[in-house]
Amino acid sequence: MVIRTLLCLLFFSAKLSSVELEKVSFRTTFLQSLDKMLSVIFEPHIRTYALEESKDAEVLKNSDPYVLHFDAEYGYFSEAHAIVGKVTENPEDFKIAIELLLKIHNKITDPLQCEIMATEALTKIIAYRELKPGMVIPLPTVDLKRGPAVILYKVDEVIDLWRGMPAFGLVPQQRESGPPILLFRGTDFSLVTEKGWASIVSDLEIHDPGLSTFHHGQPKIHAWLEKVAKQGEKARVMGFSLGGILAAYTLLYETDLVHQELPSISFNAPGVSQEVLQEWMQMSSTPPFLVFITEGDLIPKYGLLLGRAFLLFREGLPAPLKAHTELITLSSIYQLQNIDLMRENEQRKN
Repeated sequence: MVIRTLLCLLFFSAKLSSVELEKVSFRTTFLQSLDKMLSVIFEPHIRTYALEESKDAEVLKNSDPYVLHFDAEYGYFSEAHAIVGKVTENPEDFKIAIELLLKIHNKITDPLQCEIMATEALTKIIAYRELKPGMVIPLPTVDLKRGPAVILYKVDEVIDLWRGMPAFGLVPQQRESGPPILLFRGTDFSLVTEKGWASIVSDLEIHDPGLSTFHHGQPKIHAWLEKVAKQGEKARVMGFSLGGILAAYTLLYETDLVHQELPSISFNAPGVSQEVLQEWMQMSSTPPFLVFITEGDLIPKYGLLLGRAFLLFREGLPAPLKAHTELITLSSIYQLQNIDLMRENEQRKN
């Protein structure tokens, strides 16, 4: 737990310095230097995951120039215009995110690849925009029978979890086109806002990151989930990093109100405590939950994993901060393989 706290403080230092250096040319250089230091402190064997040896990795590819250059231009390490994992209020940044979603719709025909690309964009980019009720988000999907389609979601409600920390209730404009989505924002290091500081405090909670914040916001979460369930279909839950662990708590503590067939999804989230995992294991049935982790990321190494976990990786091991924040599904080639959950969790106990 000391290592986890150290890592969170180093990430906090990175974010703090990135704010201070926002208007000068050294921001990216500073972050890269910090990431190199983290790579030295946390050696490669600490940042790898146990894989299911009986299953081969699935290879996924992208060739569109816009997709391939997006992370370099707008990713967390971008010096010019970072919008990934970073809260901004510029309406143009929302338009950039929408353009990416439409590009995914136009270029990706594989159902699985479309799902994880769209969800990564949703959790790492859309969730960091200042969404308002009524705003429309075109979410790409691929049906095996009908082919590619776009489901138009509107922001139904912005839920204040604690001191302004938002979660976004999204509903399809045409009710029968898809289930509602409860979208949690990941850690917000906007140090000049109350909600930014609340997010940092939630992330640094020692025993179970974000659990107190979840319980504080649970009545509002329950009310929205209950509302949309009564209107037609139960919601899927999604999030990145801190948002991903908030999604996990929702599946555990609001099980009856989340979708029981279509999976909820998290990216690069920390694990849970032994106590929380035990509660999950004791459930008579659990809602489907897909957990995606980028190889090299340290954040998911803390706590224990639950759900069905997958590793996203490509040639070469990225540094910790890069692995945590990058849009790996926009890479020219990457692989997807099942994580051996039992072996991975056992290694953490030893």
